[in-house]
Amino acid sequence: MTRKSNVAFDADRQTRYNTPTTSKPGVYAMTLCVAALCENREAIVCVADRLITITYPSGLVRHMEGRTKIYEPTSYFCLLCAGNPGAFSPLNDSVIMKSDHAISNGALPTLRDASKMVEDSFSELENDYNIDVSNAHILVAGYDHSGAHIYVVKHGGKAENFDHLGFSAVGCGGNVAHDKISQLMHTEHAAVIKAIMNSYLAKKEADLTDPEVGQNTYIIVNIRGTQRAIRNDTEIERLLREYYCLHNGCTSDKERRDLSIKYQELLKPLMEHLFG
Repeated sequence: MTRKSNVAFDADRQTRYNTPTTSKPGVYAMTLCVAALCENREAIVCVADRLITITYPSGLVRHMEGRTKIYEPTSYFCLLCAGNPGAFSPLNDSVIMKSDHAISNGALPTLRDASKMVEDSFSELENDYNIDVSNAHILVAGYDHSGAHIYVVKHGGKAENFDHLGFSAVGCGGNVAHDKISQLMHTEHAAVIKAIMNSYLAKKEADLTDPEVGQNTYIIVNIRGTQRAIRNDTEIERLLREYYCLHNGCTSDKERRDLSIKYQELLKPLMEHLFG
């Protein structure tokens, strides 16, 4: 679990739970971010949409798909960001600097340490650089020596841990996604493919009910501190269709065993793609 060099994704940002509170022109990523623990907290799935909205001085609003909302300041945790888009590249840079400083002093930051770095970075960006972080919501999601963790950090507040719940969602449509993943009875004991399915279905539910959530999806899967991305909906949905078919066709113990073997064979290319 070491920091990658130049790992910051092209991550534009988002609003709170509705439209931007500012009337100033700018770029807003109308975001939904979801994180879900799985594999008995040996893994975590992170999902975000890919929509940004540009408001021009004339009042013209233009929506653009294609940008991820997830930063990787290290190789073992990521930041899923909602709020003022101007804040999050500086925020990521600040967390990278803080992580590097800790690592150079022989201390690998835990996820709790990372959430504290986000808290401190909020204060620095606001007070030292006059950057608006007033509507910022950050999911800090990753894996450290004690397992996978989820923290939510909001402007002006302390980091809140969501390990007990097993998931969290922020941004536009966050409430819808939260309700959906709750209905799916997601827990930290779910298999990684089930966590991908639950998180993706929660994201799509929000996509269908909130026009500010983008249709396209970006997923990062972290297993024991190794992060890999699934970058398009076509690949995600192919995997989930195969999973659904396998797990809805077995009626006996023998069929379940046979399907389990087939399922593992089917899952192997995904795991090789993600973690090979």
